[in-house]
Amino acid sequence: MYVFVSWAFVDLAERADEQRDFWVSGLSGKTKADKALAEKLTTEFCLPEYFHLKKAISANDDLAESLPLDALNSQLLGVKFFSPGQNKSVKYQLHRRLPPEVTQPVSLASRSFLLKNFPGEWSATHTSGAVTLVGFEGLKDFLRHLAFSCAAVGAPLPPSLWNSAKVLELPGAECRDLVESLAKNAKDSKQREAWQESILGWFSPGASAIKDAEVLRLAAASLGMLVQKDKENG
Repeated sequence: MYVFVSWAFVDLAERADEQRDFWVSGLSGKTKADKALAEKLTTEFCLPEYFHLKKAISANDDLAESLPLDALNSQLLGVKFFSPGQNKSVKYQLHRRLPPEVTQPVSLASRSFLLKNFPGEWSATHTSGAVTLVGFEGLKDFLRHLAFSCAAVGAPLPPSLWNSAKVLELPGAECRDLVESLAKNAKDSKQREAWQESILGWFSPGASAIKDAEVLRLAAASLGMLVQKDKENG
């Protein structure tokens, strides 16, 4: 069974937003189409989780200095899981899980999803091998960060989940090229526009779990890896 995983870190989103700003500044003052594109490539469009985190911080003076989380959990901007075999998709975002309103950070919500939906798959010493976690390059590093983040709040992951789980890492740049090629080869104009929209303003993996998940899903579908359509549950 494939389970697709995407994630985002605050520091990667910050750098991506700087890159986005550079792109937009290069489009200003050019053609009408360039100006329209510049208006569309907002932080909210390109990096939705980071946009909402900044919005939450600006609305709360107590968050201006630092987030009320440890160093590990405050870096975990967002996580999204998609399990096509279960017709289930969930996402967890930092701006919606800030203390004191929410006591369960993104890491623990992710832990809960994995252990409740795939009971017995991972233990302290072994994995059953029934689940293959699929994501962009860096997935193994993300799982290690998730393990450390969960441990920091007293709820460790089963060691086999982060050191011996079945993992398939897909190259982000090639997946982007694949989706772009699908758009170029599409005969249906609406389908072409949808594919083009999915990679518009997309950065390298790890800046937005939401944007990454869409590119990953489209690439996986074209590679024959999906058995059911996504259904958003959270």
